[in-house]
Amino acid sequence: MAKQGPPNHTQAEKREMAIKFKNFRKAHGLSQLALAKLMGGERTAISQIENSRHYPAYKTLKRFAKAQARLGAPS
Repeated sequence: MAKQGPPNHTQAEKREMAIKFKNFRKAHGLSQLALAKLMGGERTAISQIENSRHYPAYKTLKRFAKAQARLGAPS
Protein backbone atom coordinates (compact mmCIF):
# COMPACT_ATOMS: atom_id res chain seq x y z
CA MET A 1 0.00 0.00 0.00
CA ALA A 2 1.43 3.38 -1.00
CA LYS A 3 1.94 6.00 1.68
CA GLN A 4 -0.31 9.01 1.24
CA GLY A 5 0.78 12.53 2.04
CA PRO A 6 -1.29 15.07 3.92
CA PRO A 7 -4.48 16.27 2.24
CA ASN A 8 -4.25 19.41 0.14
CA HIS A 9 -6.37 22.11 1.71
CA THR A 10 -7.78 24.92 -0.36
CA GLN A 11 -6.89 28.53 0.32
CA ALA A 12 -10.50 29.08 1.43
CA GLU A 13 -10.16 26.30 4.04
CA LYS A 14 -6.91 27.82 5.28
CA ARG A 15 -8.56 31.27 5.54
CA GLU A 16 -11.51 29.84 7.45
CA MET A 17 -9.20 28.19 9.97
CA ALA A 18 -7.11 31.38 10.22
CA ILE A 19 -10.21 33.36 11.15
CA LYS A 20 -11.20 30.82 13.82
CA PHE A 21 -7.77 30.87 15.46
CA LYS A 22 -7.42 34.66 15.32
CA ASN A 23 -10.95 35.42 16.54
CA PHE A 24 -10.58 33.02 19.46
CA ARG A 25 -7.19 34.39 20.41
CA LYS A 26 -8.26 38.03 20.25
CA ALA A 27 -11.56 37.40 22.06
CA HIS A 28 -9.55 36.08 24.99
CA GLY A 29 -6.92 38.81 24.84
CA LEU A 30 -4.13 36.37 24.04
CA SER A 31 -0.97 36.99 22.05
CA GLN A 32 0.16 34.40 19.54
CA LEU A 33 2.84 33.37 22.03
CA ALA A 34 0.31 32.98 24.86
CA LEU A 35 -1.98 30.83 22.70
CA ALA A 36 0.98 28.73 21.56
CA LYS A 37 2.03 28.15 25.18
CA LEU A 38 -1.53 27.25 26.16
CA MET A 39 -1.60 24.73 23.32
CA GLY A 40 1.92 23.42 23.94
CA GLY A 41 3.15 24.58 20.55
CA GLU A 42 5.22 27.26 18.83
CA ARG A 43 4.29 30.89 18.15
CA THR A 44 5.48 30.53 14.56
CA ALA A 45 2.91 27.78 13.97
CA ILE A 46 0.11 30.05 15.20
CA SER A 47 1.39 32.82 12.94
CA GLN A 48 1.46 30.53 9.91
CA ILE A 49 -2.08 29.35 10.60
CA GLU A 50 -3.41 32.88 11.15
CA ASN A 51 -1.78 34.10 7.94
CA SER A 52 -3.34 31.25 5.91
CA ARG A 53 0.08 29.80 5.08
CA HIS A 54 -0.48 26.52 6.88
CA TYR A 55 -3.49 24.35 7.71
CA PRO A 56 -3.14 22.91 11.21
CA ALA A 57 -2.37 19.24 11.66
CA TYR A 58 -4.86 17.02 13.46
CA LYS A 59 -2.73 17.16 16.63
CA THR A 60 -2.82 20.96 16.53
CA LEU A 61 -6.58 20.98 16.06
CA LYS A 62 -6.96 18.73 19.11
CA ARG A 63 -4.80 21.09 21.17
CA PHE A 64 -6.83 24.07 19.93
CA ALA A 65 -10.06 22.34 20.98
CA LYS A 66 -8.61 21.71 24.45
CA ALA A 67 -7.60 25.38 24.72
CA GLN A 68 -11.15 26.39 23.75
CA ALA A 69 -12.58 24.05 26.39
CA ARG A 70 -10.21 25.44 29.05
CA LEU A 71 -10.99 29.08 28.37
CA GLY A 72 -14.62 28.68 27.37
CA ALA A 73 -16.55 30.66 24.82
CA PRO A 74 -15.64 34.35 24.62
CA SER A 75 -18.08 36.73 26.26
